[in-house]
Amino acid sequence: MNLNERIANVKPYFLLFNVSAEEDAIYAVAKFPENWTIPDRGALKSTYKVEIAPMNNGICFATETKNGPECVFDALDYVIKFNKCVEERVELLRAKVAELKDLFAKEDLEKLKTLTFIFEEPKKRKYSKKSVAQEAAVEQKAEQEEGKTEDANVQADDDTSMMSFVKNIAED
Repeated sequence: MNLNERIANVKPYFLLFNVSAEEDAIYAVAKFPENWTIPDRGALKSTYKVEIAPMNNGICFATETKNGPECVFDALDYVIKFNKCVEERVELLRAKVAELKDLFAKEDLEKLKTLTFIFEEPKKRKYSKKSVAQEAAVEQKAEQEEGKTEDANVQADDDTSMMSFVKNIAED
């Protein structure tokens, strides 16, 4: 996916993308709804090689130039997906609470005491041979990256220049 497509995917939240040759960094700034949260920053750093810092107008996602812009956009995608999932869970909870309120208003106490929750198995998606192969390739790449990430984490802990860059950006 090219850079324009990546930006289009995060457009509702996207404010800015920049490459700083002077600081050897790539960064994007996004503004999320106030009720959204940023998942574990340490996990984002180890998984996506991205430092995150709050700014006056949003949140800065930054990485070293050598990591490429994909890291920044993958982290943005993850934060968006995480929060949309939370929103879906909240809406589902509200709907189920409303159903329970109706049940408790209509049914007698003895019947309510027998109430149990049973989960149905989600319907399985049908995969074409192509989609199964693509999924396997993605898993293989993730496994390879996982091995590289461990090595990179050792270097990242020693290198504070990226964090100082992110802090400087956040202070501007």
